[in-house]
Amino acid sequence: MDNGIDAVDGFLFLICFVGVVVENFHNCRVEQEIEEKVRNKLKREKKLKHQQYLINNLPYYANFSSTRKYLHDLFIAIIIILNVITMSLECNEEQLCSAIDKHANFQNFGIVLLTLFRIATGDNWNSIMKDTLRQDDLSYTNKYHFITIISPIYFVIFILMA
Repeated sequence: MDNGIDAVDGFLFLICFVGVVVENFHNCRVEQEIEEKVRNKLKREKKLKHQQYLINNLPYYANFSSTRKYLHDLFIAIIIILNVITMSLECNEEQLCSAIDKHANFQNFGIVLLTLFRIATGDNWNSIMKDTLRQDDLSYTNKYHFITIISPIYFVIFILMA
């Protein structure tokens, strides 16, 4: 008989233990939910405060004088024009280029931007400029003689501006 009572006592102890664990888990879960609500409320308030800040404060360029705005727009226009000029300095298929290859060329806008970044950081910019001069290909030089004049001027100005 003692074995049966011991089994019942063990079972009751197990039920009480599980009840305490479940109750503690439930209390912890309630506390976590309250903490989560507080965190979410603080996050929403911070986001709302940031949005109000953006609405109430003007952008940095709002107080620029009209001359400064004009110069800013002119500078952006010059950069775009230089990009377009750069696209015209492409290496043709007939001539082998040492610096202008599939990773640095002037055939599409995306690669032009990467090539300009290479030039601006000083990565082999003088070889790229020499490839655009085309002094070894007389037919190309005679056909586009303005490139041999514009190319060094463009590259020097671009390096100085970068």
